[in-house]
Amino acid sequence: MSEKYLLFSFSDVGEAIDFLEYLTRLIPKRYYTGEIKGKKLKIFIKASPDEVDRIIDTIRKGYSEWRLSKTVIKGVYKHSIPMLLKIAKLKIAIPVQGLRDILYLSGYKSEIKGNILYSDAPLDVIKCLAEVLSEKYDESIYLNATPLVKRLVAVIAALTGKSIDYTVKFLLENGLIRYNEYNKLVLRKKYEDALKDLPNILKRSR
Repeated sequence: MSEKYLLFSFSDVGEAIDFLEYLTRLIPKRYYTGEIKGKKLKIFIKASPDEVDRIIDTIRKGYSEWRLSKTVIKGVYKHSIPMLLKIAKLKIAIPVQGLRDILYLSGYKSEIKGNILYSDAPLDVIKCLAEVLSEKYDESIYLNATPLVKRLVAVIAALTGKSIDYTVKFLLENGLIRYNEYNKLVLRKKYEDALKDLPNILKRSR
């Protein structure tokens, strides 16, 4: 067995604890232990010689992604989408574009490029929104609707805290969706156009 250690610094103890929790989603706990002292986290790795370097690379990559999600560069954070999906406690998998949409409607900048979500929303906010969106998406998938309508319904229901039935009625009344000849819910306009209309629609409904 080989034994090595890594030392990382964080802005506070809470962040170190959160990162240690994140590691449990990357590497089995039998391969490492963590020791927190102040703002520093020391990770002791114990594995076979052929595994230890791979584990170290995985931890370092995880830390790099974590730091990017905690550092503002040109007004935004660079959130790794795979990391976001690992740290959020999701009921079911969510459409990543739906996360972009709910951030936009919440007043945050949000743009997806590759596996990175660029946003001025901090990590804990995105994690919370992803979890709520997952709950609502789990309810919306049973609708007789197109995938984009299900996504839109889940986004608005998560944003407003309303039920799926209420949200469907709301979108119907505001002319964003309709029933087609097969009694299936479809969009009345392009999805992106509907998204652009929603801030004003939501504002009027308050």
